[in-house]
Amino acid sequence: MNKPRLIFTLALNGYHLRYRQCIAAQRQYAERVGAEYLAVTKPSVHSLCNEVAWLKLYLIRDALQCGYAEVMFIDADAQPRADAPDFSEAMSVGKSIFAANGYSGRINSGVLIFRAGPESLAFLNRVIAAMTMTLPQEDEVGWGENGHIIHFLKTESRFQRISSRWNNNYCPQMDDYIRHYSAGPLRDMFKPRLSEVIGFYGYRIIMRLLRSIAKAESGGSPSQQLEALCKAVRTNLPRNSALSTATPRITPHIYCENSLPHKK
Repeated sequence: MNKPRLIFTLALNGYHLRYRQCIAAQRQYAERVGAEYLAVTKPSVHSLCNEVAWLKLYLIRDALQCGYAEVMFIDADAQPRADAPDFSEAMSVGKSIFAANGYSGRINSGVLIFRAGPESLAFLNRVIAAMTMTLPQEDEVGWGENGHIIHFLKTESRFQRISSRWNNNYCPQMDDYIRHYSAGPLRDMFKPRLSEVIGFYGYRIIMRLLRSIAKAESGGSPSQQLEALCKAVRTNLPRNSALSTATPRITPHIYCENSLPHKK
């Protein structure tokens, strides 16, 4: 029997509305390649703003520990093409971690592929444990986990840089497999429906209000908020998902700052 594979995305704070078309394409892609698909959309709003991106590393680790042989993470604003090949074709023998460069020329963590094994878990543990680490300027992104991914992959022997066709966020003419509408040259090419835009900005307003309330009440450090969010995410996952019973082993420590212009 073939071991299960997982493709998943994070779509909190209104992203499940704005990028509904991308998420639908991801689900179709997973069905086509025979992988389980999971869109993490609840709790739908949280005051941690863009720092919820750290959750992807926790859920990748949980999935590998729960028995998935291969795990692919795709940002909510990334859209697989209808003819995209199976992501296993990007996975070289002898390597465990796969990612492509973004338009800055550095690794973009909007698409990550992991093969189960001790090396993958060790890498994820190392990155998570270093959340408060000050990064060299050349690796800094401004928010989220991408800078830490850039930094630690530089010395990871089991890492394989894959073609940007798997995570194209800069070239409209590329014959890509996954088109990523992140903060870059392709962002304006994505055309959500008006209702999706209105819904998205409604969630963003609520998120900012929650963040203001959290600051005024001093209701827990960002690390405590993320730990609680991890628990809430698992509570809201489908009951048949192996991830719903997983628990994090490392307490996160992050700093949540306002969104800044960034280049990934």
